[in-house]
Amino acid sequence: MLAAIPDGAVDLVVSEAVLEHVRRSDLAPLLAQLRRVTAPDGVGIHRIDFQDHLGGGLQHLRFSDSFWASALVGKAGIYVNRLGLSAMVGRFRHAGFTVEVPEAVVWPRRPKGPHRPHPDAMRPLADDLVARAVLEVRMRR
Repeated sequence: MLAAIPDGAVDLVVSEAVLEHVRRSDLAPLLAQLRRVTAPDGVGIHRIDFQDHLGGGLQHLRFSDSFWASALVGKAGIYVNRLGLSAMVGRFRHAGFTVEVPEAVVWPRRPKGPHRPHPDAMRPLADDLVARAVLEVRMRR
């Protein structure tokens, strides 16, 4: 795993529709490891799919965190951490990266989903319009 990679040894980190599946509690340790292994002039390119993976809307915002993080949802293979773009950018910044968003697919209006998300799934309304985005991250100097 990442622990076996020497500090600063990686010039390029790429992920495609992966980070949305990392449990919220595991995301900070993962980003800390990515920061550790990334070379000082290295770059990360992360394509993140923020929409519901079954219906393409926001249906996954209907559920409480306890249900959504349950073994039942995990076994079904539909778990996503339900973080929006602003939260994902914030977590990268907190881990010591600078972040640019060079590409985003934005819906013209809020897609199918609950009129009012479950309180556990609330996020900025602007995040609900972002279907997918690319994050370009670099080490903060």
